[in-house]
Amino acid sequence: MDDSQQHFWNAWNAQNRENVLPNAWSQARGDWVIDQLRCLNLPGQAKILEIGCASGWLSQQLIPFGDITATDLADEVVNRAQERLPEIHFRSGPFETLQFGTNKFDVVVCLETLAHVPDQKLFVERAANVVHPGGQLLLTIQNEFVWRRTHLTSDFDDTPIHKWLTMNSLKKLLKPHFEIREASSILPSGHAGVLRLTNSYFLNRVLQTFISPKTLDGIKGRLMLGNTLVVAAVRR
Repeated sequence: MDDSQQHFWNAWNAQNRENVLPNAWSQARGDWVIDQLRCLNLPGQAKILEIGCASGWLSQQLIPFGDITATDLADEVVNRAQERLPEIHFRSGPFETLQFGTNKFDVVVCLETLAHVPDQKLFVERAANVVHPGGQLLLTIQNEFVWRRTHLTSDFDDTPIHKWLTMNSLKKLLKPHFEIREASSILPSGHAGVLRLTNSYFLNRVLQTFISPKTLDGIKGRLMLGNTLVVAAVRR
């Protein structure tokens, strides 16, 4: 493990996640996960793993769905989260090398983490290894097409690792292990290039006279115009 990564994420999470409510976009990603879980026929006490849990803000919201295990590289942040949330099983360290025993998880959740790991193929293989056949993967990742057409790209200038994935490359990465049941995007945004038109206030105001804002956002999502790619998949 590169100590610089651990140091960076300890500092970043302490500043942006601990003692701070998730911003609207972070919570929207969490809400997408929760909506997915509500639609699944999960066992009464499902075993759920969150990879890249940061301060545990989403892990806490997952408690009603089952027994939660949560991991993150940021060991200092994870240790403090364990003190605040003793009902969650927190683990710190690189996910690829953590051991979880012989029991498999029913669901693996991973928000905005895959872009920040050194070996994405190994990461996905490991995720597949810890979920049982028929188990679920709920994953979100930044959409480069949108982020490069907003002011948001600068948020990653200082991160030790950032490897963009398109939806096509993400599907290719997952395909050996998972059957994808939903692939879309959420949170339409952006102001440059074609996004200047699709997110135009005037155009959207006209369109919303015919369709609801929620329906319009859903159309943009299916066209991959949201700033976050979302994938729900089933372990083969």
